Amino acid sequence: MWKCEGVQDSCINTTQVCDGNRDWPRMAQMKAQPAENNPCASNPCDHLCVLKHPQGYTCLCRPGYKLASGGKCNQEETPYLMVMKGSQIVDVALTPGEKGAAGFLTPIVGVEHGLQLDYDRNGDRIFWIEAVEEDSENGTIYTMEIGGGNRSTYLDFGIVGSPYTMAWDWVGRNMYIGNRVANNIEVLKLDGKIKYQSVILDNNGNATGVGRPKSMCLDPVDGFLYWLDDGGTGVPAKVGKVSMDGSDPVILYNFTNIRPEYITIDIEAKNLYWSTSNEAKIMTSDVYGSNIREILTEANHIAQPKALAVYESRLYYLDSSYEKVERVDLPDGLNPEMLLENESDLKSLKVFQKRPVINSHPCMVGNGGCEHICIPKINKQRTCRCTTGYKADGEKGCKPYDKFAIVSQLDIVRGFSLDGAGEAMAPIAEPGHNVLHVDYHYSKNYIYWIEFNQGGSNGIYRSRPNGTEKEGVVTTGIGSNGIRGIAIDWIANNLYFTNVFPHETYVEVSWLDGTNRMVLKSVTKDSPRELAVNPIKRYIYWIDYGQFPMIGKAYLDGTNWQPIVTSGVSNPRDITVDMFTHDVYWVDSALDSINKVSFSGGNRQFIRRKLPNPMGLALNNNFVYWIDRNLNTIFRASKYPGNTTQAERFKTNMENLRDIAILILPISPQ
Repeated sequence: MWKCEGVQDSCINTTQVCDGNRDWPRMAQMKAQPAENNPCASNPCDHLCVLKHPQGYTCLCRPGYKLASGGKCNQEETPYLMVMKGSQIVDVALTPGEKGAAGFLTPIVGVEHGLQLDYDRNGDRIFWIEAVEEDSENGTIYTMEIGGGNRSTYLDFGIVGSPYTMAWDWVGRNMYIGNRVANNIEVLKLDGKIKYQSVILDNNGNATGVGRPKSMCLDPVDGFLYWLDDGGTGVPAKVGKVSMDGSDPVILYNFTNIRPEYITIDIEAKNLYWSTSNEAKIMTSDVYGSNIREILTEANHIAQPKALAVYESRLYYLDSSYEKVERVDLPDGLNPEMLLENESDLKSLKVFQKRPVINSHPCMVGNGGCEHICIPKINKQRTCRCTTGYKADGEKGCKPYDKFAIVSQLDIVRGFSLDGAGEAMAPIAEPGHNVLHVDYHYSKNYIYWIEFNQGGSNGIYRSRPNGTEKEGVVTTGIGSNGIRGIAIDWIANNLYFTNVFPHETYVEVSWLDGTNRMVLKSVTKDSPRELAVNPIKRYIYWIDYGQFPMIGKAYLDGTNWQPIVTSGVSNPRDITVDMFTHDVYWVDSALDSINKVSFSGGNRQFIRRKLPNPMGLALNNNFVYWIDRNLNTIFRASKYPGNTTQAERFKTNMENLRDIAILILPISPQ
């Protein structure tokens, strides 16, 4: 052996001397971290194993757990407050004499624009919402293990828009979110990497619907959701109640010129508590909306009670203006005791506690047998719900929708079931859309749409109803005024479209994938825009809202080009064909009417008059559907002339409406 000079107690083999390699630093490193027997290698510790002085090991448990015999870590039963303040989420003791950290939660830092929080005790996780920017109504739900670790994104987009408020269902293991952009309440279930998501309630034109949800809480024991709503189109500001599957919504309390803040529930006592801010109050009622009364008012030194929680016989609240977290005795709000004071930027709180459960609830065993989502109902019952784009197939199964309305709102395309207006397709909702028109091919299972963006996406695109396989179909050789009409021949499998240049318009045809493209008709005097085809009668129809407005038709090869309606036409905006009668329907936004003629052009009739601003229309069985941009509403009514029955509001509070098509089962010989 050769002794390495300068390195104490270090020698190398003589064969390594002067071999061109520097071996002594490696030897020094070995001495810096010498090998030693590790007693933790086979220890029984659940969480942490640390070396004990002078020998052996000690087991430690992470925050929220206590050490039991055999190195086991059992979850603490001691409740505590989770408090969101500034850019942190910390724990706070429930006892006033123990101000400060309770020692159960590893603090979470780096929370930006935090809104609300919740937790999954069985899954050992905490959830919180961060707004994308200050005062934004779009948020992202993040999650992290309560014992610490890396945070991850739980949900950034709802079906449309983003979450603003949330509540965890610990029986069905679902997350409920309130979406102020889409005016709805959604339920979400994550099963590994698969996400099931469904709208349970939206703005359906009724006062009991959803406007702009501010806060929500759950009682999965009895299967109810309660929420505060700032109100919206046709929806008052209120305290609302609905079954967790979205059925039987009711109003428990109406607000008048009052801004609601937060709601919570005492499940055992069956009482609700909610707060308001511009007229600061904390109020209560039972879960049926009876026995409403005030507990605290501004006289009790509250100004902005942004969060509430109940534990046993006490109410805990957070007031960001008074910079305090305080508790009072129930039922009357007496004996106030300070838990935190002079704490700036207080945002929200939650009591971390063992939650009530129902033994042998069906949702807690095998997801209740449900293929997608299991939702708790009253009396230990459950209901199964399907994710977006699917409908019930029997009691537990799910299958894709085969009939729904496809609606363009310029920056988004959505699908709505014709029965109940549920979300029937994955929305086309990425940033940067400007969708003018939509169509579909049922048997090929494609949705087609027209984009018109100067400098952005421009042309015809398609995707599957579930949002996959998105691709451009026609994206080159497009006029500066874009593609303005689209129609699918589902028999010959051809795509027709109008391509608009400054002084010329082409009517073109191609295969469904955009190949084998050719110009059928080039016109300079006429201005054809939207199209409709009738492959049974072998006609293509168009509307012209240029200098000489008209309705026209031609053969599918572009020959026999001729007008069929030239008078009483002012600003036609959309056209469609009734495949049962072969009549041609169009909507005129200047004459505020819906009209029809026979497939050959005769027997013109009015279907509806005096409509505020009709833009697009579609047909299904005995109904005509149309969109009204002034009223932000989709209507439906009888398609027959002379029927004066009040039109039904199919979908309301829909901004930037542009077009509608209805995907239906094939009609023979399709």
